[in-house]
Amino acid sequence: MKSKEDLPGYMEFASVVSAQLDIAPDDLLRAAEETAIHTFGWPIGLVLHRADATPHPTEDGIEAEIGTNTIDNSYDYWRLGSNGDYYILKSLFEDGRSERRVIFFDTRVVRTAEVFLRTARLYKALGVPGDHVFNMRIEYGGLRGRVLSVISPSRMPIFPERISSVDSIVREYEVTVDQVLSAAGLKNLVYDVTKRLGEVFQFFRADQGTVNQAVDAFLVGRIT
Repeated sequence: MKSKEDLPGYMEFASVVSAQLDIAPDDLLRAAEETAIHTFGWPIGLVLHRADATPHPTEDGIEAEIGTNTIDNSYDYWRLGSNGDYYILKSLFEDGRSERRVIFFDTRVVRTAEVFLRTARLYKALGVPGDHVFNMRIEYGGLRGRVLSVISPSRMPIFPERISSVDSIVREYEVTVDQVLSAAGLKNLVYDVTKRLGEVFQFFRADQGTVNQAVDAFLVGRIT
């Protein structure tokens, strides 16, 4: 497994659920595969049936490491514990799509929504009650010196050029499964993360309505 310091930029996510779970490895694998979201490229927490990337059992759960060995040099690692603890380390899509060191704000909206929603669906599949509280932490790193940009400039223009003055941002939440599964709850969480992300790029703040529209489109399987 690589560390986040090995990557030029990354998204790190961790969640801990206090429910008393003791899930067998094959059931963990089934839930991880069934709850992946296939809206934006490779799903977060991807389950591949490929010799060099397939998930395998560990002492306390399952894990997978996926290095594509392609031109974009992307990297994905995840592990899921029998107790429901979930961890993801993922390189940034942007680093394989631009010659400049950028962060696509609209992509971060979608990827943040995906990792939150995917985790709540995973817990539901593992039998965690909807009113049960769990803790989650998300970090974006490798930000210092990056330029804030977007894939769709006509929808969310960003000017003048804005550069990050800090290297990472972290947000932590205590939420219920149902809160994350609800459209309103998910949109509030995504806006809180992306608002903080924008702030370190010379105080950029996206309109909450624009962020909400992007999340709504994602929820019906579209990327706007």
